[in-house]
Amino acid sequence: MLNPELISLENQVFRCYLGWSAILILKIFAAGIYTGLMRFFTAMASPVELLSLSNPVFKSFTFWVGVLVIKMLLMSLLTAIQRFKTKTFANPEDLMSPKLKVKFDDPNVERVRRAHRNDLENILPFFAIGLLYVLTDPAAFLAINLFRAVGIARIVHTLVYAVVVVPQPSRALAFFVALGATVYMALQVIASAAF
Repeated sequence: MLNPELISLENQVFRCYLGWSAILILKIFAAGIYTGLMRFFTAMASPVELLSLSNPVFKSFTFWVGVLVIKMLLMSLLTAIQRFKTKTFANPEDLMSPKLKVKFDDPNVERVRRAHRNDLENILPFFAIGLLYVLTDPAAFLAINLFRAVGIARIVHTLVYAVVVVPQPSRALAFFVALGATVYMALQVIASAAF
């Protein structure tokens, strides 16, 4: 049974117990703050190191981003080439002859435009999630090959869709390779942020 007289500030043993308890609580609190600050400063230093060309993962990411940006820019030129080839112009001021009329429905032009739109819908998310994936500090071999898979698959997708039309499932395979790699990276980013 507990004696109420023992739990009193008059009791020297109880006061000693309270003092040492307070010191231990402060020590635990200080250790928590110290650990938190160390993690914060470590995390602040890591992105700088991860987003450096000395990091092979970031270097590979920047290479494939550059390749895919050029690829998307070339899609605009491919659209223009198709427009001139088929004399399909969407604006009256673009017509090369008064005999021509504004036209919106040429299948070759529309095919290239759909391929370009598909790039915008898939490559831009890869740019964002790929950068976040680099910040998770993934294994270099896996990350580099994921970036390659996305880049090569997107190039193949355009080639079999808009340049030399190849029957399905060629386009679907290219699409799903890039999509699968991007979704995998997104899941890794989510898991890294959540846990």
